[in-house]
Amino acid sequence: MKARKGGWWDAYVAGNKSRQLFKHAKQLDPSFIDADFGLGMYVYWRSVFTKDLWFLKMFPDRRAEGIAIVKEVAERGRFTKEMAGINLGMMYMEEKDYSNASMIFKSFVERYPENIVLRRFLGKVYVAMRKYDDAIAQFSEMGKIDPRIIKYKYFLGATMVISGDDKISAEGERELRDFIAAEKSKYWRASAHYWLGRMYERKNDKKKALIEYNAAHALSPKIEDALKRARGLGGGM
Repeated sequence: MKARKGGWWDAYVAGNKSRQLFKHAKQLDPSFIDADFGLGMYVYWRSVFTKDLWFLKMFPDRRAEGIAIVKEVAERGRFTKEMAGINLGMMYMEEKDYSNASMIFKSFVERYPENIVLRRFLGKVYVAMRKYDDAIAQFSEMGKIDPRIIKYKYFLGATMVISGDDKISAEGERELRDFIAAEKSKYWRASAHYWLGRMYERKNDKKKALIEYNAAHALSPKIEDALKRARGLGGGM
């Protein structure tokens, strides 16, 4: 998480300390395969976070090795078997191997049907695979399980917009509007405005698209594509 937020050095130091602990555990008991889970995670995510950083080019790309290690723990581990399986699915998502990711998360959802985090992962994989009806089903189920967690409205509405199906775009807009009204996070509200802008742009409603893109950028400049699209339409700040 630190690396995702830009804390590269802190993330590296923390990850290296964790790697040393897992390595020590493995030395104490070579048969303790669960210790490999931490090692595999470190190897994989270090490669992910350093592959595009010119000042860390000394690190080789070991993503395949990390995946192989975590996969073995998911198959043979005792204490971290389930956790390794979930993280393996996340690795496949990162690699855009959506077929394997969907199989993993579908299996977990079947075993833990009340877990909204797993349904969210599966829904996002389905969106990436353009299986929009399947994604909508997962996000809808999230709302049934716990309607207090309103982010299901964001994922539901965004998926309806992304699908490009005009038959459900109005419903998608309602879900996103409801989400904007209830959500506290500026970033998430900005993201919802962005998808509304994409919907209006697809419908050739330039005026409304600009309003949504500008609203997104005003709430969170991190959504850079909102500003780019606004300028492309002849507007923007």
